[in-house]
Amino acid sequence: MAKILAGPLASKISGTIGGTTFGNYRGMIVARTKPVPTKTLTARQMFINSLMTLLSRAWRDELNQGLRTAWNQRAKNFPWVDIFGNERKMTGENLYIKQNMVLLDHLRPRVDTPVASVEPPELHDWHLAELADNLQIGSDGLAAGTVASQAPFLDIWIAGGFLTSAVTPGISDVTVEVETQGLPQGRKAQKSDYRHVAYADEWDLVEPVTPSNIVIQGSPADTALNISVIIRRYNKYGNFSAPLLFQGILIP
Repeated sequence: MAKILAGPLASKISGTIGGTTFGNYRGMIVARTKPVPTKTLTARQMFINSLMTLLSRAWRDELNQGLRTAWNQRAKNFPWVDIFGNERKMTGENLYIKQNMVLLDHLRPRVDTPVASVEPPELHDWHLAELADNLQIGSDGLAAGTVASQAPFLDIWIAGGFLTSAVTPGISDVTVEVETQGLPQGRKAQKSDYRHVAYADEWDLVEPVTPSNIVIQGSPADTALNISVIIRRYNKYGNFSAPLLFQGILIP
């Protein structure tokens, strides 16, 4: 960092010229080399950013005023519930982007017209089992007609990052296997700790029941892991159920 003596024509300088950034420090003008960001985005972060850009442009350039007004009106009566179950007020643009984000991310068509007020089934029938070397979050299934009418799918997040994930659809069930590093014991998961793990489709399964099972395995194998998982169910409209939080200690 270099100090610069101000002259009669310039008592303050700020901004970047070429590779040099100017600013003021304790009443003095200073110059330093322009900092170069070292953090790189993951492939998924870049993909999500591209979806947000696409939807923001669609809201601004493709939706007419009537559609934007309709989304604004719907947002007044459709509060968003975050992954911790807290209610958040949305603008029409917020709601449009959030509902379409998960649809596009899940390779579903974009919905420009405010969608039907059809809520997917709640997740009240799920349960956690702590086994010798894994945790299993299971559901007995959906009511008859739900899959055919709503085409629901699960959105699964885990705190502490994950190593691998795989979705295995069967004839009458679906299993998601996750390997994770979890969190240190005693640490309470924060919102920034959670990462999207997988979407589990339920629409191709046989009616009337669709059992689901999320199997969580740990790594490294000799360490007890603090596991925190959030799941939410979406339907083909982009509507969502309330999130459900599961927590447990995994002892390999």
